[in-house]
Amino acid sequence: MDRREIGASEIAIIIHGTTQQRWNLWQAKTGRSEDRPSQSAITGLLVEPALVSVAEKIIESKAVEMGKSYYRQEGEYVCRATSDAILEDGTTLECKYYQTYTDKHYQQHELQVQVQLYVCRAKMGRLLVLHGNSLDMYEIQPRDISGELETVFEWWSVHVEGDVPPPPPVAARIENHFVEGSVVVASQQLVFDVQQYRKFRDMKKTCENTMVAIREAVLEYMYKAQATCLVDGTGNVIAEIKNDRLYL
Repeated sequence: MDRREIGASEIAIIIHGTTQQRWNLWQAKTGRSEDRPSQSAITGLLVEPALVSVAEKIIESKAVEMGKSYYRQEGEYVCRATSDAILEDGTTLECKYYQTYTDKHYQQHELQVQVQLYVCRAKMGRLLVLHGNSLDMYEIQPRDISGELETVFEWWSVHVEGDVPPPPPVAARIENHFVEGSVVVASQQLVFDVQQYRKFRDMKKTCENTMVAIREAVLEYMYKAQATCLVDGTGNVIAEIKNDRLYL
């Protein structure tokens, strides 16, 4: 394993991922755990070829390469990018499948595509997202990502090469960080996320990544406020910490 080779999706996790995602990445890259794809990631791999075909019809441009990895040296590190397809019009294509798609997901995927554009030297990238019954296409223009890459290389140097653990998931830091009985009002986005979490839980849908990300976002929000109770705008309790456990 080349510890100085960093993938586009890994760069996106370091910059925009949750504490849990960065923790999992560190464990995988330092050999402490296996880098196993989630069920949703496996599902995404199965539907990606079909999404590429759909994109070809929408864009009216054929895929000339699919799943090929490109590399670009940046100082001591090598950036790796593997887009789902390179189209004949010189653009990259990245396809994603989610039950629900949030702004947080888009932040990660926009940066992932930016890294692909940087490594492949492509003129534009497209992000095709199938979520629920909706299909959305985003056109992404290249931008300067040098500051983000610098942050990533510093994180990689300290935590992967230096073998220093990053901050653990908030769930591991609950004890002694919350004021019993304190209340904080959730943001509108967080209220929506909790509603989605409960919907997935009640329907027993397999959305592990999304549900973990929501729990992490709730804990981060409550952690910053040192609150044990999270309420919506009307005062209804939507999350609570009891006996060092989070209840949604």
